[in-house]
Amino acid sequence: MNLNKLFSAKYLFQNLKKSKMTISLFFTLVPIFTSLLIIASSDYVFEFGTLGLINILGMYIIPFIISMCLFGYVFKKNSVDFMGSMPISRKCIFVTNTLGGIALISIMQMITFFLTVLISSLTKGIVFTSMAWDIFVFQTIAYIFVFTATNLAMSV
Repeated sequence: MNLNKLFSAKYLFQNLKKSKMTISLFFTLVPIFTSLLIIASSDYVFEFGTLGLINILGMYIIPFIISMCLFGYVFKKNSVDFMGSMPISRKCIFVTNTLGGIALISIMQMITFFLTVLISSLTKGIVFTSMAWDIFVFQTIAYIFVFTATNLAMSV
């Protein structure tokens, strides 16, 4: 491994592999509950706040859980010693975990967007594609902000 690199895909996949159950559980909560909201409320024209309610509630939980999974080594002395002895710089570890978390959040929001559009077109729940896109962009930015703030708080 190179100490000059800022991103290490091998390290990211290894880090995701050790906590895949927790991440996959919280990764699927928002798309499933948003889909259930649309299915349960057929013949209803959704507003921005109503459709994004589950996303807003998840914004305070999911980035924190993903950050705990990716940066969990910070709270264990043996893990910190092990991470410090790896042939990866601390900057590479931080950037890799941060970019990996941002990628996970973006994928989760894309799944939510596609399921929202698909289920809305199959049921009578009316969700405009432009509104679903606005929710996708708004929530992705908000999740990334909360995730990055949590990472900085955990690392300092």
